Amino acid sequence: MASRKHPDDWRRAIKYLKNRPSDFARMTERVLSVLEFSYEALPNETQKKCFLYCSIFPEDYVYRMDELIDLWMGEGFLSECDGSHEARDWGIDIIRYLKRVCLLEEVDMSTQGSFKMHDVVRDMALWLVSEHGQKKNKIVCLEKQRSFEPKEFMKWTNAETIFLQDVYQEMGNFPVTPTAFSSLSTLIIRRTRVKTFPKGFFCSMPLLRVLDLSDNEDLADLPDDIGALVNLWYLDLRWTEITKLPVELKTLTKLKCLRRLGLESCKGLQSLIIPKPSLRRMEHLRVLGIFECELEEISVVKGESYGCGGETGRSDGSGSPPHPFASYYPELTSTSSCLESQNCFRSLKRIVIGFCGSLKEVTAVIYHAPSLTHLLIQFCSEMRELIRGDIEDSHVDRTLSCLIHLELTDLPKLESICKRALPFPSLKSLVVMKCPKLEKLPLDSNSKGSARQLSRIEGGEKWWDGLRWDDPETKQYFSTKFVGR
Repeated sequence: MASRKHPDDWRRAIKYLKNRPSDFARMTERVLSVLEFSYEALPNETQKKCFLYCSIFPEDYVYRMDELIDLWMGEGFLSECDGSHEARDWGIDIIRYLKRVCLLEEVDMSTQGSFKMHDVVRDMALWLVSEHGQKKNKIVCLEKQRSFEPKEFMKWTNAETIFLQDVYQEMGNFPVTPTAFSSLSTLIIRRTRVKTFPKGFFCSMPLLRVLDLSDNEDLADLPDDIGALVNLWYLDLRWTEITKLPVELKTLTKLKCLRRLGLESCKGLQSLIIPKPSLRRMEHLRVLGIFECELEEISVVKGESYGCGGETGRSDGSGSPPHPFASYYPELTSTSSCLESQNCFRSLKRIVIGFCGSLKEVTAVIYHAPSLTHLLIQFCSEMRELIRGDIEDSHVDRTLSCLIHLELTDLPKLESICKRALPFPSLKSLVVMKCPKLEKLPLDSNSKGSARQLSRIEGGEKWWDGLRWDDPETKQYFSTKFVGR
């Protein structure tokens, strides 16, 4: 480089070195082939896939454990596990092992759950992904770039993974052919100026499994052709301005493979309204997270419309329907059965809702999640009850029957979890903090026999002392489980 005098020559050389280090003389023989031994020594193919996946992120990227494991789950790397919690535990074990063998490294010992990959180790991983440098551009990673030309965009047609972050480029007018991204399985677009996508953009990627559009503050709508993503497993819409879920989602015949839906800081999202005909296509949804949204209702309706507005059964506690779930099923009568739809979210295991200041109850989502094991609701200032209305005798045993952990934090207006006592045959821990108006738990004398696994109830001493019980014996029994905080 001694003969190169112009700054542009140096910038091009730096870019080339970062993107294709294995092309430099003897780099492969001296460094990458030696490091490959550490990769080959990994104990199984799952660990190898998880390690190589780390290379899709930019140089010096700081990984968060939860984020990375969610993506691994979305890619199907941990699909052999029996449930999302076992998969998460396995993911944690894999990360710890990769740290022990120095393929990942701690960023800061004081920052738990954060780590990075050494630049040279990342170069080795990219070299392996490219089949020892023979197949270039399987991974496209673009970060901190003001813009790029449409012709560069079309060079990515052979990519299997595309990662864009801090790229200030509108994409709405870019040309897209029907098979432009036929090999693409992972698309991560974060912190960009994207407002919309080119026509036919999602139609061009039939194999897409992971779609992360988080932290795009100008993105307010999803295009109609998102319905073409028939193999999608993972969708993340956190920190966007998304206000509705398009009706085209109902056309996803494999939407049952959608494992994680994240809605965070979607300030305009006032209603999460799900049409009944689409529920069975979401039957493999595992995790639902909703944070910092202006949600007023979560509803299931008979018709086909998603999103906000319309004549729907609301979840705001208004009215007195003749059937406990009539607001979600307008056609139901007190004698008809609604149990047939209880398997709609049959794989949903974990629900986390936080900082949704207008949400008053979550009846619909609880009712449609018969396999729910973890329910966490926090900092929802208008939450008054978890399950609105009464529950018929025939439904009591099915409600929250798989719940293992229930955590309620800072819900100042919460008055009721459920108006009837529930068996809670699987419940192991109950945490109630800063819920001063919750004066009665859904536990009675029968619960002493059914809730045998319940070993810990945590809460404030003053709150516990003020609880109402049906009889002194029940209070005495559950007092042995209480741990003051």
